[in-house]
Amino acid sequence: MTRKVVTAAPDTPLHEIAMLLEKHGINRVPIVDEAGHLLGIVSRANLLQAVASARPKLEMSPADSVIRKRLLGELHGQPWAHTFNLTATVQNGIVDLWGYAPSAAERAAIRIAAEAIPGVVAVNDHLMETPIMAY
Repeated sequence: MTRKVVTAAPDTPLHEIAMLLEKHGINRVPIVDEAGHLLGIVSRANLLQAVASARPKLEMSPADSVIRKRLLGELHGQPWAHTFNLTATVQNGIVDLWGYAPSAAERAAIRIAAEAIPGVVAVNDHLMETPIMAY
């Protein structure tokens, strides 16, 4: 049984090769030059490798509300986080910190904690330093 071989040119975009694979129910597409000489073969596995290597471009950032909730939860669980009236707003992955911190060290720690949250692209520190008052 003879079949017509489905081929592609060297400059065929990957999305078109993927459509050929799907349309014809095949696992590989030979890449041939204008004279019909075999230059290589693109397989489904090659397409998966291309998608996997583009992964950083494809990753979705968590929602701003998820970033905020995770940050406040992280800070609430820290014994050193003695901030007063701490709040954070998040818009497009940019965190704005508001409130009071008793020291420069704690202020820096809060900023570092915010920067470590996945999806955070920048942190604007509006915290003010206020010493803890003893009663």
